[in-house]
Amino acid sequence: MASLELKNVGKSFGGLKAMTDVSFTVEPGTITGLIGPNGAGKSTLVNLITGLLKLTTGSITLDDREIGTAPPEEVVRIGVARTFQNIRLLTEATVLDNVLIGFHRREEASILSGLLSLPSSRHETARLKTAAMELLERFGIDHLAQIPAGTLSYGHQRRVEMARAFATDPSILLLDEPVAGMNDVESERLGRLFRSLAESGVGILLIEHDVKFVSRLCRDVHVLDSGRIIASGTPDYVLKHPDVIAAYLGADDFEGVA
Repeated sequence: MASLELKNVGKSFGGLKAMTDVSFTVEPGTITGLIGPNGAGKSTLVNLITGLLKLTTGSITLDDREIGTAPPEEVVRIGVARTFQNIRLLTEATVLDNVLIGFHRREEASILSGLLSLPSSRHETARLKTAAMELLERFGIDHLAQIPAGTLSYGHQRRVEMARAFATDPSILLLDEPVAGMNDVESERLGRLFRSLAESGVGILLIEHDVKFVSRLCRDVHVLDSGRIIASGTPDYVLKHPDVIAAYLGADDFEGVA
């Protein structure tokens, strides 16, 4: 598995600096937290890592391979997958079909063999369906395989989205506010799943507004405010940092944590 490394990442829109000198590393087999108040630049940073935005300065590398200027489809092929703040599923398609979309990176049969329904294509389809069902079982939703994704509960839809992202066989998985809108029971279940994914060797960057949730899961936490990293370290160190307390002053989700 590979490390994701950001060095002096900067992004400007015209004369406006949205991101300045952001540096940190996501190691394989670990969950790294990225927190910050609303408007801190978390989504901008995720979009830079995944190729939806292009770097202005600095570098983003995966296992020493530069991805900061690569298009999104290339970033996925190299080994970075993500989920979104707002769930993006094919709501009328089944859970199984949604997850199969994520396996396109592993397809080996040609388009022509698929159009002609040649044995190589049929065998690959069967192989990918088996792999997708195994992944659904891992995420605890295999019993929902034939259900339209749009009819599922919010928590189950989140699991489908994460399973689809994981189907791309990523080295790094970016989870963008995965427990937003969930109760404590649902978020704790997902937390156990995240630990399991990390234990398999995947590096996870957990982007969250829920400070308490991040503090329970992450070895290292980085705090973003106004496009800058204002503190990095263990959850205990970060949550007692005066700059972090000032940035979150008055935020309900920070009360009782620091």
